[in-house]
Amino acid sequence: MNWEDRLYEAIADGDLDALIDIKKNNPRILRSRCFVSGSWLEFAASKGNLDVLKILVEFGLDVNELGRFGEARAIDGAAVSGHAECVRYLINNGSVLDTSDTTCNPLLNAIIGGSIKVVEILLDAGIDASVKYPHEKNTGAVAFALVREEPEIAEYIAKHLATDTEEFERLLQEAKETASKWGPLVEIPIIP
Repeated sequence: MNWEDRLYEAIADGDLDALIDIKKNNPRILRSRCFVSGSWLEFAASKGNLDVLKILVEFGLDVNELGRFGEARAIDGAAVSGHAECVRYLINNGSVLDTSDTTCNPLLNAIIGGSIKVVEILLDAGIDASVKYPHEKNTGAVAFALVREEPEIAEYIAKHLATDTEEFERLLQEAKETASKWGPLVEIPIIP
């Protein structure tokens, strides 16, 4: 088995001893590109094994290395997979909360993953939930959550953004209008 396959299996299986052996005998392989995601750290984050993630960071892998398509980072892999503790660890170790595009926005990835816990962690860490994307029908996080049929997450983000009940209701109404451009939407009651 080649070194790349060994590294893939060690990460996938959560085999810390194998990772230590790989670091000892072929540390250069850690700098190679993962054939699945481009970044070994993103692959590890998507698997959700916090111990593997920690050891790879200890080995010097960059928490902000971009993946195969030059967009997603490890935090995106953890967020879309719903691995809250991995998201928290990456934030605590300097992960960028990039909202410059839909493909690299960990908040949108958490919505795709349907994880309100990850959404909560990201909002508490200061991610900008107010960003809207003109090239995506001016969709922001609240509307995107409705499009993804995640009304609880939509409401949670709207509450986070709103300063009062009136603004909360306005944000949800705008999000519903935006989401309707994408097709069927999920109705959520507005509770003052």
